[in-house]
Parts: sequence; C-alpha cells; structure tokens
Amino acid sequence: MTRADGFDAVVVGAGPNGLVAAVVMASEGRRVLLVEAADRVGGALRCEQFTLPGFQHDVGATVLPLALASRAFRHLELERDGLTWAHPHFPAAHPLDGANAVLLHRDPDRTARGLGRDAGAWHGVVGATARAGNGLVDTLLSPLDVPRAPLAAARYGVCGALPATWLARIRFRTEAGRAVLAGMAAHSVLDLNQPITAGYGMLLAALAHSVGWPVVRGGSQRLADALAARLGSLGGEIHTGTPVRRLADLPDARAVLLDLTPRQVLAVAGDRLPPRYRARLQRFRYGPGVFKVDWALDGPVPWHDPQVGGAATVHLGGTLEEIAAAERDVARGRLPTRPFVLCVLIVPIPWAIWRWLSTRCFAYEVTNQRIRIRQGVFSRRTDSLELYRVKDASFVQPFVMRMVGIGNVELETSDVTNPVLWIRGVPDADALREKILKAVDAVRDRKGVRELDVPGGHLHS
Repeated sequence: MTRADGFDAVVVGAGPNGLVAAVVMASEGRRVLLVEAADRVGGALRCEQFTLPGFQHDVGATVLPLALASRAFRHLELERDGLTWAHPHFPAAHPLDGANAVLLHRDPDRTARGLGRDAGAWHGVVGATARAGNGLVDTLLSPLDVPRAPLAAARYGVCGALPATWLARIRFRTEAGRAVLAGMAAHSVLDLNQPITAGYGMLLAALAHSVGWPVVRGGSQRLADALAARLGSLGGEIHTGTPVRRLADLPDARAVLLDLTPRQVLAVAGDRLPPRYRARLQRFRYGPGVFKVDWALDGPVPWHDPQVGGAATVHLGGTLEEIAAAERDVARGRLPTRPFVLCVLIVPIPWAIWRWLSTRCFAYEVTNQRIRIRQGVFSRRTDSLELYRVKDASFVQPFVMRMVGIGNVELETSDVTNPVLWIRGVPDADALREKILKAVDAVRDRKGVRELDVPGGHLHS
C-alpha cells in the first residue's frame, strides 16, 4: 500500500459510500487508494449462492431507488458501462386480510384511484413529494449543503416531521391508505410513534413514483463491480483482503475517509479524534437487528390477490395498528408476535429459462366436448378432461408473465384424477378462461347435465 509520491486520498471501507467517494475524487483527477478488509468490494452490495446453483441472492441491499435518485449516482451514469436495471410491474404491494391488496404503481394517479376515498390524501402527501423532484431529494440527502429546494423541503417537513401514526390518522381515512403509509414508514426500522417516521414513508413512496423501485439485473454485486471498474478506469487503486487496524497502517495521504461503523472508527482512529467526538461515538446506539431468510422457489407465490405477483417488493404487516405495534415492540427490545416482513421476489435466469422451455413445450386444445393438454420438456404427457366436469376457471398472471403478456388459466374440476388442471403460459389467458366457461355451459345445456356438490364427492344428473 505504498506509492512513492503518496496519495491524495485513502478511503477505508469499500461499501457503496466508500466506492462512490473514491470514484468521485478520482474523477476530479485525485490519486485515490481504496482499502477493504473483505475479499471483494461492495459491503451490502454483495451476492451469494445460498440455496441452489444458479440462484444469486443479494446478501444486503436489493431494491435500490436511491441509486437512481441520489445526485452522486445520477452524475456517475453507470449505465454507460453496461449496468442495467429491472423494474417490476408494480414497485410494491401491501396485502390486507379479507381485502384486495394495495398496489403502489409508478403512476401516482393509478395508485390514488386504488385508494378510493384516500385518493386526495395520497396526491397531497406523496404525490406532492414526488412532484418536488430531484431538488427535494438532493436537499434531504445533503443536509449540510445549501438547500437546493428550500420551499419544497419546508412543505415536505410540515408532514414529514410527524410520527407516521399521526400522519396516517390525520390525513388518511381508510384502512388501506393508512396501512400502505405505515408499510413505507416501517423501512425506517423505528417506532412509528416517533417524529420524522412519516418523512421516511413519504419519501420512499414518492421515489416509487419518480424513479421506481428497481433492482440491478444480475444482482446488486454488479453495481459494486461497476463502481470498482469505474475507479480502476480513472487510475484509482483497490486493495481487498487488507484490514486496517490503525491509521498508521495507511500510506501517506492528504485526506483519509473512513467508510466504517462508529465502533470501527473508534478502533482505527480513536486516539486521533477530539475527546468530545470520541465520547459521542462511544455512546452511539445501534439500531435493531434484521433477520433475513433466503429461499429458492420452484414457482410463483400463490397470493390470495393474484395482482401481488406483479410486485417485486411486498409489505407483509397488515394494518397501521398491526405494523405500529410490531415496530414498537422491536424498538423496546421485544420480539413482536406478528413482525413486519419485507418480501422481495426476484426471478433467477435459470428458473426463467426453464419456465420458458416448459411454456414452449406446452399445447392445449379446446373442443366442444373436452380439453386436451400436452406438456413436457423431455418426456411428454397428455391430459384430457370432459368440459362438463369443469367447476370453475381462474385467470392467474404472475409478475414474470405479465412482463411478456401471457398468463395461466386454473381449472377446478370434479375429475378425481385431475382435480386442478392448469393451462400455462398462453396469450390472452383471460379471454381463454371466458371461452372455456361458455363452452362448459353450452355442453351442459346440450347434454342436460347439472353438477351438484355433495358431501364426499360430486353428483352429475
């Protein structure tokens, strides 16, 4: 870690903040060294194969709206280097027991229409925040700079300074409106009865409208790799696998930036810090922990409301009262009986290819008497069902299929061997469902067949 003429800056810690700081300084012609204790850069921007081969799981961050909204990332324009983003059909969904889910659309008008009586409140609280644009985002993210949008920040602060529970009850009248705001505010990992938690929810929801809630195509590690590649192209140096235990371990530099936690800063530079600042770091209280589980799924999640399948982020927490109670328990050091859960659903490429192959190797035929389905990638199977045995048909369109304009039809039948039959991956699936139901009615009228549900089976007469 030496250089004959030294460095202009040394950055310790190659998380996203350290990476961006190093790239910004290097882009201004500074000689920069980035040092990281781990064997690769990224910090929370890291991927691992935790479950099955081909399933890349983001270890930390996954959904990254601020990577599009923040001034630092906007100016980097990493898309020029091949970084690509994927946007779900809906940025987020919030299921509710016994009701349709609340859907957060990119379009604030569509979101507001889905909230019924709370449409005006959504426009006034979240829509206004989204319309304030980058100026407000830059002001909030750079509190020590001269405000770029002081009037917008003042308007935002009127509601944003409140506890989320207060704002939800003051401005929103429906359970759905209050719940979706609480779900947004719960990203703060704070008691929602504390001040400024409303601001977290307002900004996060507004970002869904202004820039979306994207994921990095291929996993968050690719964002870290793109930043590292940009730094290298600007002449910066990166040393991984190099723990820094004290500032004396570093080469000479005009400036040292520490992208570390408070305790790590104390360990590395405590003897160089002013006593009052050192005492503040010693008193720093870390937030509550997060328990994360990674799954590899063999198919879409069967949500009660199928539209939830169009969202990459799903808030599982229930009503305002339920979410607030869970976050209050966490803030007080208790395990909630019904914790707030963030569910992020990303489709791995191998699974998508297999589903594509399965869809391409699937054929169906609807006659005036029966339905025949032939399917299989390597082995072939044919199912046949008499139309009069169809009890009901449902249209199901998961997020992946919605992106390419296809869907599934689920048939509930009275056939013992095929109580549920699927027609998968077909265009105009909802129209096919209607066609099948009309054909079922026609064949029953023609045959004079009626179906009755009886205990232990079905009766045709």
